[in-house]
Amino acid sequence: MKKLTAVWFLAALAGPAYAQQRGPSHIMLPSLPAGARVMGFTFDITGGGVSALARAPAGWQISIDNDPSWQSSITGQAIVGAAALAPADVQAMFSVAEAPQAIAADLGLKFSLHGDLTIMQNGNLQTVPLSSIRLESGDAD
Repeated sequence: MKKLTAVWFLAALAGPAYAQQRGPSHIMLPSLPAGARVMGFTFDITGGGVSALARAPAGWQISIDNDPSWQSSITGQAIVGAAALAPADVQAMFSVAEAPQAIAADLGLKFSLHGDLTIMQNGNLQTVPLSSIRLESGDAD
């Protein structure tokens, strides 16, 4: 019973901070060559985390590490080539939220999102590094 009470207490303490969290936002990928299909991705998030997974496409393995330190990552890869996705499908797959400002300030974190895509184009696989990824806010403000 003590363990359950401690978990409830910690969740209650975290509640207000999470309520102040900005987001959610969708990632905005840069333009890719015409006809390119996404076979895999890795996104590293500092000062934020994955707030929602809208869908997990058939034929994909997806892993989310939402570390409580606000250093998170999400990776995904198509199991078979036929499961390759259009860039817009990857953008709509999950939402990202920034850490609440008070927590980010306490931890000295500045929000950043970077990673890479593995794309298939004309039968060739290539890795496209993404040094800076924009977010499109889902907020109504």
